[in-house]
Amino acid sequence: MLWPTPSRLVNSAGVDYGYEGEVTLLTPMKVGTQGGELTANLRWLICKEICVPQKGSTRTSIKVGASSMANPSGTQEIDAAKSKLPKPVPPTWKTNAFQNPGQAILNFRPGIKVQEASFLPAERDVIENAAPQKLSSTSYAAQLTLKKAGTSAKISRLKGVLVVNGASAYEIDVPVK
Repeated sequence: MLWPTPSRLVNSAGVDYGYEGEVTLLTPMKVGTQGGELTANLRWLICKEICVPQKGSTRTSIKVGASSMANPSGTQEIDAAKSKLPKPVPPTWKTNAFQNPGQAILNFRPGIKVQEASFLPAERDVIENAAPQKLSSTSYAAQLTLKKAGTSAKISRLKGVLVVNGASAYEIDVPVK
């Protein structure tokens, strides 16, 4: 499943990463010439003062028509969802990460001045979600210092999304030395 860039969510229960409102998830699929049936088992959280887990399932039939004409509104929805996906880190960037007992440090060189950056982890208990993330930046390189989670004695990888200058989101997966 392809997930859009999450947001940092702050509530009385703490800080986490997720989505508000409507979210479109994309999944590559292959459908035979006869169509088929799509079944999904879903789990989600509804959060306000506290988070309440929910679950459900849905099923729909997929029909293959004689025409290969795309539905314009469906195409627009898919294009809008694609625009919200984090992009791969450009090959010109240099990225690395290292750690000390209390911190993980992510270095990246986008070739531009980074005014703002945040790392959104893909895995739980790697960094302290509520802790400030300290950015140091030059005209071409940046360093983001993250507080390790209390249970993270040693981190092997930093995997998640790096949001740069409030707009551009990149998939990060770097080994931590």
